[in-house]
Amino acid sequence: MDQPLKPMLTARTLVLVEAFMNKHGLDFAGAMHGVDLDPQVTRDRDAVVPLRNFVELLENVARTWGTDAFGVLLAETYTFGMTGLFDHVLGNSPTLEAVLTNYVRFYNLVVGGYETRFDRGPSRSYLVTTVPPILGPHDQSMDGTVSLQVIRIRHVMANQAFPISVEMTRRTPRAVGDFHRVLGPNVSFNQAQNRIGIATFELDRPVPIADPFLYEVIEEAAEKALHARRAQNDTVSRLARHLGAALARGDTGLESAAVALGLSPRALARELRSGGTTYKDFVAQTRKSLANHYITNSDLPLTEIAFLLGFSELSAFSRAAKGWFGTTAREMRKSAQSPG
Repeated sequence: MDQPLKPMLTARTLVLVEAFMNKHGLDFAGAMHGVDLDPQVTRDRDAVVPLRNFVELLENVARTWGTDAFGVLLAETYTFGMTGLFDHVLGNSPTLEAVLTNYVRFYNLVVGGYETRFDRGPSRSYLVTTVPPILGPHDQSMDGTVSLQVIRIRHVMANQAFPISVEMTRRTPRAVGDFHRVLGPNVSFNQAQNRIGIATFELDRPVPIADPFLYEVIEEAAEKALHARRAQNDTVSRLARHLGAALARGDTGLESAAVALGLSPRALARELRSGGTTYKDFVAQTRKSLANHYITNSDLPLTEIAFLLGFSELSAFSRAAKGWFGTTAREMRKSAQSPG
């Protein structure tokens, strides 16, 4: 069975972010440095960056700019074809059902770490997307992801009014008008899943822009590219899952983590170095990301969060949160729970 790809994103998406921020007079370089990313990475569109840093980038920019629709507005500027092979395999898929199937099949060419699936129902079918909690707050990233799904499908079907319903887990945004403009009127919030819905009878529709001869060539190229990506090391993804449970046990030593991943301590350290980090830094970043998630997206008592993150006392967790986020955990929760 294929191991999940490590949480990453191709720099093609950051090219879109850079252009959008520059257009609106926002400091792209400063925002990138703020999440430990090199702004020069956009010069190589096929480079990959840690997904967690990208997710944090979008949240930071939305907060700085003062809008909770940043992800939607960003997606609105997307031009079909920007993500290369992935877009082309969708655009040349023979039917709408093939488009949705290929969305799931080849999505890791663009993003590794999100999970997508296609649920075909008797009357309505859904493209469902989930994000691992370890990525922390991700409203803007999910907003952009769902928006791009809708935009891509309407493009390949050559119908900007193609009927699609949208369900999102996020709270109702303040800038709800932007969501309706980009996604259409059939959008609901505070739902159990992030998913877009299409009437099942529509799935047999042929894709108007598809080239059946080109599809065979592109599909083969996409398969090869996906195989190459899956062959890459997935240590980061596996280590993140291990630490999610190990932190509560206080068992975050390099040796025990290496055993859990079936590696030697030296091999694990080497794998992390190749990804531009160290084991100590990775543990610290994982603890910070989980803290952000638990504080702002759960109702767990702060004492329980402290325990889950491996702190022996609430006071130690409180000091750590203040150092990470510049404010107290209580104030973060209060801000997250306050109505728009």
